[in-house]
Amino acid sequence: FVGDSPYPGDGYKASQKSQFFYPPHAYIVYPANERLAFGFSVLAPFGLGTYWEDDFAGRFISKRVDLKMFALSPNIAFRLSDSVAFGLGVDYTISQIDLTRNIGFINPYTQQLTDVGQTHLSTEGIQNDGWGWHAGLQAKLGHGFSVGVMYRSKIKTDFTDGYGSFRQFETGYPDFDALLASQVPFGEKIDLESEIEYPDYLLVGVAWQNEKWTISGQYGWMGWSVFQE
Repeated sequence: FVGDSPYPGDGYKASQKSQFFYPPHAYIVYPANERLAFGFSVLAPFGLGTYWEDDFAGRFISKRVDLKMFALSPNIAFRLSDSVAFGLGVDYTISQIDLTRNIGFINPYTQQLTDVGQTHLSTEGIQNDGWGWHAGLQAKLGHGFSVGVMYRSKIKTDFTDGYGSFRQFETGYPDFDALLASQVPFGEKIDLESEIEYPDYLLVGVAWQNEKWTISGQYGWMGWSVFQE
């Protein structure tokens, strides 16, 4: 992060902490006959993880984010002809959110923005779920060429099983700390509700293959604009 005027100012720089993530994925396919097949997949198609140092200038907006989404998808595929196949599936998703940021107030004794606490928003359980669908089409064009198209719908997740907790930091001014404690529910857990709409996306791929090689290319479009809210 590189700062700008007026806040936090030219020359300010900050970096996120390094993290590792291990998104799971597994696929099972069962061919029922020459023209019909069933499938099931477990994926983590969306996720976000950010973690900033304690003195990061943007800690009052976001200090740590952990967003996970797991998708369970049964599928069915039909071979319509020797050169065309069609697939359709349902997506059942479970999401988790974990958000942390600091609470800042102007200290009346120093007239400076002061860290007075931290808020932690988290969801738990498997009730925070959503539904979507996806479909795909593959066609063989001859001479080793084939084309495929896949679309996955938007998925809206309502988070109804979660809470917010608040932890107070001592400022060294007991009367100021007491005033803050009367304004912010420190030490309590508050029920929370939220929602996220995950973007839809479209993938188009083209491939050429012979007996030894396959060369492929893919174009993808994603509706990231839903994350503006």
